[in-house]
Amino acid sequence: MIIGSFELTILLSAATVLGITAYYLKQPTLVAYLFAGIIIGPSALGLTDTTPLTETAAELGLAFLLFLIGLELNFNEIKHILRPVTKISVGVMASLCILTTLTGVLIGLTVFQSFLLGLAFMYSSTAIVEKFLSDMHLVDETFGELNTGNLIIQDLAVVLLMVIITSTSGGEGIIDSLAYASVFLVSAIGLTLIASKILLPRLMSYMASRNLPIFITGMAWLFLFLVAAEAAGMSIEIGAFIAGLGLGQLNFSEEIKYEIKPLTELFIAFFFLNFGMGISEGNFLSMWPQAVLLALVLMVSKLLLTFTFTRLEGYSLETSLKSGLTMMQTSEFSLVFAATLVAAGLITDDLVGLITLVAILTMTASSYVIIIHEKIVRKILGSENEEKSFQSHAIVLGYENNLEGCIEILTSKFDAVTVIDDEPRKEFFSANYVYGGVYHEDLRSEEGIKDAEFVMVNINDRDLHEEILEENKEGLILLKTGTNHDRAKTYSEDALISGKLSKLLRQEGWRGSN
Repeated sequence: MIIGSFELTILLSAATVLGITAYYLKQPTLVAYLFAGIIIGPSALGLTDTTPLTETAAELGLAFLLFLIGLELNFNEIKHILRPVTKISVGVMASLCILTTLTGVLIGLTVFQSFLLGLAFMYSSTAIVEKFLSDMHLVDETFGELNTGNLIIQDLAVVLLMVIITSTSGGEGIIDSLAYASVFLVSAIGLTLIASKILLPRLMSYMASRNLPIFITGMAWLFLFLVAAEAAGMSIEIGAFIAGLGLGQLNFSEEIKYEIKPLTELFIAFFFLNFGMGISEGNFLSMWPQAVLLALVLMVSKLLLTFTFTRLEGYSLETSLKSGLTMMQTSEFSLVFAATLVAAGLITDDLVGLITLVAILTMTASSYVIIIHEKIVRKILGSENEEKSFQSHAIVLGYENNLEGCIEILTSKFDAVTVIDDEPRKEFFSANYVYGGVYHEDLRSEEGIKDAEFVMVNINDRDLHEEILEENKEGLILLKTGTNHDRAKTYSEDALISGKLSKLLRQEGWRGSN
């Protein structure tokens, strides 16, 4: 009999049932997993309890979460908005920390406890905001780009705080511990960034060009840093973040991210399930009036502060308001931070329950606000048209020889051109190259296929063609011979080789910007 099979069955069954419920209620699944852990845990039904197995899976879940955050952080993609988002993020976080500290004192907590709450609540949820922005195809709008940048800065802040707390909780001198942690952090980050310029691109190109699994290589890189962090006396989550940071600078990061996604979701589910099982019903509800008050203060404060600091950076009323409305919740890192504080012996179980309840309340309420945020903006500003940062763009799915001329023509007609292919290549002229499988629906969605003005599919696959036509209902579609559709044009291999396709692209009005 498999050890712990009963507990695993209970956990995954509860996660499935609550996950389906959350889907129909339009709620984030991580809230569902948290509730599932509370319900089946010892404080409610008592069906199971935390075990070494669930605790190990939970720790891996946190490591994978930090690894994914590192993968998302590509410096080249945020450098154009780095200055404003840094000012906005730092201003919002500092103000929220002060307001939360004052509120905590008013509800009867000590100044130190209130300050720790301020540190726990000053972030918004990457998982919730990015999921909704992606599902609603809002990532490319001005406020979507700002939110993404703000979340990255906030994630960096919580990682640094976790380093400080874990490095100073071992009983040694604080100064010596911080100095040691700083040396490790600077050395490890420097090593992984150097590797991202020299070693990793060559290694990944070698693996991909021979159809070897880059996923396994990415996992080897991850566990190398997990072992290094543990050997240095640091938390493995910090090692995971640094490992992801190195891979995040590569063209291969998107493919690694999508291959690791199912595994990440599984282990993240275990983290929230395990966290929920560790919360007693008494601690969870003992401070519910304070939790409701804190949730209201936080949501209103996040809205007003994000709006104000975004407006101060010169963005429009509409952009500032949308950014504020979609960043009103606390973060999943509030719970991660709470777990770190408990491990360091800095907070009690009552405060863990308070942080958990506030996170649930703000995440639940803000999810509905995000869904109707456009209606709220129109109601307040009386605007029917949304300000967009959208550029005319084209997407090329799959690359083959003789396409260079076609891509050069597309880059002259559109503001942005993205080439997605699963072979390691250099960038094409001014086109953006993304390494990844063209069959990954999530990858196509993230690259904006729904709103692309032109999509070229260089793969003769009828099923894929039908998926593209379903995803993009308004743009012009060019398919390699294989599917006849009244809205799509087709081309043959001969037309590509002879240059007729290039002439067609040059002559016809593809609704490009030039």
